Amino acid sequence: MSAKALSLAAAALVLSTGCHAKFKEAVPGIDAVNVQVLTTGGPYVQLGYMPFDDEGYVSEAINVVQAVRGAYQTDRIEDAIVISDVQDALTQGVAETLNLGVPFSTTANDPNAPLLQIEVTSYGLFVPIMGAAGQFTVSAKARIYEPDGERVYRKNLTCTLGMDADGLEAALPIFNNARALDEMSDAELNAAFGDIAWLCGQQLVMKMRQHAG
Repeated sequence: MSAKALSLAAAALVLSTGCHAKFKEAVPGIDAVNVQVLTTGGPYVQLGYMPFDDEGYVSEAINVVQAVRGAYQTDRIEDAIVISDVQDALTQGVAETLNLGVPFSTTANDPNAPLLQIEVTSYGLFVPIMGAAGQFTVSAKARIYEPDGERVYRKNLTCTLGMDADGLEAALPIFNNARALDEMSDAELNAAFGDIAWLCGQQLVMKMRQHAG
């Protein structure tokens, strides 16, 4: 192996093993973290689109309708969701999982403890293809800061929960996501996003355990 190739291989090794090195070094000195969840992004709904055909006219018209429906459903989700409930569920998911003691636990308002800050950047419904059942999503950025402000951990994550497929129409494999949303009450929508947020907190802790080594 040439010196250049050896150098590149060593650099790749450093990148692959050192990504969370700072976190691994910090973990032994962390007994507990304060958990702060905040929301900086709003809801979205992306209903599935049709690919353009040779002429493009029919697909374009349908996609315009889908975009209008998506905007309406975005407003519906924004009106239905109590964002503080989503934040509380995320906090609870982190605390209930992390308080098992690995790699550390949580505390409340200890000024000398590091801060685990979780920023919800978006939440909503994503439909990959028109007619497919959509997925409720919550996306977040997690950061851990030492009391002196030094960041020792970061992780971005998107958590999903599939929509109930009971809304399939007859024998056709086509799911009407807009109608399914219309048939859900505000309380059901709020509960669904609370469930995703709790799972997101659990998944974050599982990743933290993995990265702690």
